[in-house]
Amino acid sequence: MGKIEVLQNCLGRHYLTIHTALEVLARRTLKLVDYEILIVVDNGVETVIFKDTRDQSDALVNFGVQPELKFVLAAEHLLETLKELKQLEIAVSIKGKHYQIIDVSVKAFREKLEVDLVNYKIQLVRDGESVVAIFTDKDRDPMTRGHNPKCPSFEVELNPDDLRVRRANFIR
Repeated sequence: MGKIEVLQNCLGRHYLTIHTALEVLARRTLKLVDYEILIVVDNGVETVIFKDTRDQSDALVNFGVQPELKFVLAAEHLLETLKELKQLEIAVSIKGKHYQIIDVSVKAFREKLEVDLVNYKIQLVRDGESVVAIFTDKDRDPMTRGHNPKCPSFEVELNPDDLRVRRANFIR
């Protein structure tokens, strides 16, 4: 076991919001490793922004989606949102590569147990040569021993190079 490094923390509901936004963008081919994914909140409305990390100047490589409405933002509105980014509440920021790892992990978790991810916190850690996604009850007190049987903890270990699942198991 190597040094453990936390790569990402997000709530299950954030994963679900991004997943819905990607369904809206299904006709576009996005190489997610090239994007930072932000969920911004403006007046209670969540917008998922796919911000290309390779080129900061061209708005055409960035995408914005309001998943609740299944609506892709027009280029002008997206540019305006990007300019106001510092004033908006950013609910979460996820690297595209990390989202892909979480997505594979969610599928492995749901093969074992059909769960409502809204109840979970997802933590992505690097442990030596592996990446591990850890699913825990979002409301669980860290000092509590054991797990909540209604919201069992789970972890998925993956090979970071090809995202192949090495193991997937419940946590005590």
